[in-house]
Amino acid sequence: MSRCRGVRAAALGVVLAVLVSGCSGGFDTPLYNAYSPGEGANGEAGSIKIRNVVLVAAESGGPAAVVAAFYNESGQPDQLLDIAVQGAEQSGSVTPNPLELPAGELVNIGGTDADAQATVTEPADQLTPGTFVPVQLRFRDAGTAMVQVLVQPQAAPYDTISPVPPSPAVTVTPTTAPTPEPTPTG
Repeated sequence: MSRCRGVRAAALGVVLAVLVSGCSGGFDTPLYNAYSPGEGANGEAGSIKIRNVVLVAAESGGPAAVVAAFYNESGQPDQLLDIAVQGAEQSGSVTPNPLELPAGELVNIGGTDADAQATVTEPADQLTPGTFVPVQLRFRDAGTAMVQVLVQPQAAPYDTISPVPPSPAVTVTPTTAPTPEPTPTG
């Protein structure tokens, strides 16, 4: 009889241990908290969702390309007006500027298939691969968002992204010299 009681107690102990330890990780488990599992930063400004923001720099102190995606959840179009690293004296460049963010559409910046290009150039001492920098994004209607962004080296998978801002295209139109008119003689 006591042997049966010992086996029951051991079985009950095993069942309780499984039930108590495996059912909950508490409120601090990643399932209950918002976090960025990748290297890109995420944020929001009003109804604009900011996703997967990284800066790509070829070298320390050089310019950095901005790679990001924006989704406008509102029913109205908005615009990205500027991007700047906190502490910069001037904003980065966005081409086209302002960048149109149509309602209900995804807009990508950075990369070869992107809708636009953006570059930040200062403060140069903060644009070092492997560091995080605070980046401010200002929108016409949605307001401003600040995200902590990782500066990535210009290596795979970012090796095709150029941190140097694209030069504007220059169109050369050939001109013809005016034909001199004959002067009357005599």
